[in-house]
Amino acid sequence: MNNILILQGLIEIVLSVLSGLLIFLLSFRFFDLITRDIDEVEQLKNNNTAVALFIAAFIFGILLIVKSTVDPTLEILKNLFAADQLAFRLIMGALGRIVVIYLAAALFAFLILWFTLRFFMLMTRKIDEMKQINDNNLSIALVITVFILCITLLISDPIKSILNSLVLAPQNLKWGIQRPVINIPVFIQGLLHLTIAILAGIAVFFFSFKILSFLTRKIDEIEELKKDNLAIAILTSSFIGGIMILVRAAIKPINKTLDYLFSQDMETLIIFITLLKIIGFFFLTAIFAFFIIWVVMQIFMAITRQIDELAEIKNRNVAVSIIIAVFILTISLLLEHGLTILLSGLIPLPQVGTGIVTPPVF
Repeated sequence: MNNILILQGLIEIVLSVLSGLLIFLLSFRFFDLITRDIDEVEQLKNNNTAVALFIAAFIFGILLIVKSTVDPTLEILKNLFAADQLAFRLIMGALGRIVVIYLAAALFAFLILWFTLRFFMLMTRKIDEMKQINDNNLSIALVITVFILCITLLISDPIKSILNSLVLAPQNLKWGIQRPVINIPVFIQGLLHLTIAILAGIAVFFFSFKILSFLTRKIDEIEELKKDNLAIAILTSSFIGGIMILVRAAIKPINKTLDYLFSQDMETLIIFITLLKIIGFFFLTAIFAFFIIWVVMQIFMAITRQIDELAEIKNRNVAVSIIIAVFILTISLLLEHGLTILLSGLIPLPQVGTGIVTPPVF
């Protein structure tokens, strides 16, 4: 029996439960303050499913991001138990730091999600999302939910990098361990990755919706969403969600390239040209992902000629839209690994350890 591991696990469980409850309640309160157009409590009492879905997605996104703080907090606990002597002040300081990281992650996540959501709403002026959700438009709420979850998945790793910058490897001293300080390079890299993820998520979501509307001219997605056509919402959400899954695979090698780029002493012109190439590569990846999903979906529809899927979905056939949605998301998950390998081949990662550092090429 390892008493240290048991104690460490118990501390983490207690802190996770208490922090989770606190963050959930605070998130709901803050959400209530900034959405004054919606009386959340009254709408929930009136069984407004759209409001419930919207709130749940927002808070779940925050808690999902907070989950990324598990590794930094585990590192703090490891640093704590690595000390030669566990003084009461040292223990309380470490526990306080863990709570601060949890709350900082929650506040950071809340601000980022709200900012990206407001920016998205400004880009979709044809729909007053808040009013539609307040009117119990479940279709609009579903699309917003998918947007929140996609952004959450994209920014989880960058926020984890930022939080990891707050925890350095322990240095055992006679009186304990050295107080962790901020790792500035890691912190800056995390901010850069976060910016890329936010901009990429908003751009891909917006343009995917526009391209889908262009290719499905028989269906006016915006008007159908306003009419609370849940089948259209499911199709749109799954299509954009599938693209976001594939685009997420492109962000990883791009971030690796940026890490290498800014760790080297390069001329400004070379950095600028490389950044332009990265931006172009990213949009090509998004188009590539869109093309694959669209072609696969068309092949599926050609095989299932007994059903006119688009006509059925336009006529509010939720059952058909669910089948299409599951197919799209499954294909996206299956393609993600292959696309990651392909992108890694297009952007070779720096090879360190043999005495030779190979710069990334396109």
